[in-house]
Amino acid sequence: MIRIQFEPASNFEVVTYLNEKQIPHTIMDNEIVVEHSAVYGINHITVELISSSESVIKLTGLSYDNVSTRHTFYLAYSIIDGKKKCNTWLDQNNKSITIPFGNPISWWLGECAGKIPNSLYGTNLYEQFEIFIPSVLEIDSTYPKLIQDFMKHNFDFHVFPKTTKKLHNKDIPWLKINLEYDEEALFDEFQKNIDKLDGDAPQNKYTRDDNSELDLWQVSFAMDTTDSLNLNYDPEQFPCLVNLLKKIQNQGIDIIHAFVGTVKEHSVVMPHCDDFYKHDERYTDTSGCSQFFIPIGWKQGNYFKFNGVGFIPWQDGAFIVNNSDFLHGSVNTSDSTRFTIGIYCNFTEENIRTLEHGY
Repeated sequence: MIRIQFEPASNFEVVTYLNEKQIPHTIMDNEIVVEHSAVYGINHITVELISSSESVIKLTGLSYDNVSTRHTFYLAYSIIDGKKKCNTWLDQNNKSITIPFGNPISWWLGECAGKIPNSLYGTNLYEQFEIFIPSVLEIDSTYPKLIQDFMKHNFDFHVFPKTTKKLHNKDIPWLKINLEYDEEALFDEFQKNIDKLDGDAPQNKYTRDDNSELDLWQVSFAMDTTDSLNLNYDPEQFPCLVNLLKKIQNQGIDIIHAFVGTVKEHSVVMPHCDDFYKHDERYTDTSGCSQFFIPIGWKQGNYFKFNGVGFIPWQDGAFIVNNSDFLHGSVNTSDSTRFTIGIYCNFTEENIRTLEHGY
């Protein structure tokens, strides 16, 4: 049972969601009571204001199975102007508050104490830190049990100060960048030449589920050099990809390798970590966010998750990602094939600043 305390108020209505699914509740005295069990690991409960005769309603705490989350309640947040902001007040401007908590609470308190100093709770944590608290996704039981559990359970979350440097920083899972590319043309190009994009990913050898008949992802290396566009494909068949690679090189970015990953409908990328940079001198000084992540033809029902971080918002376009330090996996529950262009690079600080801000 989940109980959310609030300061005495009257005549208000809310809707409650647990892990993004609407669930019933009752309001008793100064508590919103949700008679529902939480999954093991991290959960999120959202309270959305529908109507109120009060100017504001202040939430003051949360408990699960009669155990209080204490000060970690102040990880509660609202989305304001597209950004997370610490908030415990419902009003006409901030109608929704999400409260992360862990099951069991004893474990959750230990996780929080190890990541954020106790003295900072009650301040605007999301202004001081990048805080990634992964959400729960339940997928169909037809998918391998490993990927089901990877998507559903979260036993870690990720925090680092916003003042941290970005180049080669292993604490940063991804960075949103500004990169112009013709996604539709690239998708058509890949679909037309899909027979040339086959290649068993190395991770498939040790993550294959013998009880599953689902396809695993395919990886085709487009180039593998730092000197020139030594493309492994016929450039006349992949002109859009060639132009994109040239555009990146023309920004003074050294490309080490590039590939196209293919994930067919209703198939998966099993959880793995790409630590090849540790074993090849070409990848010296490429730790941290060193790979372009460019989603091509992704549709609703696609999820790409970093362990302890959460789902990358691929709808926003291109990122550079740290796939070497964070275990990651993916699932395509949609009815169409999707592609991803991965370009591993030797970035400079100027490269990253330009990609992020355009200068």
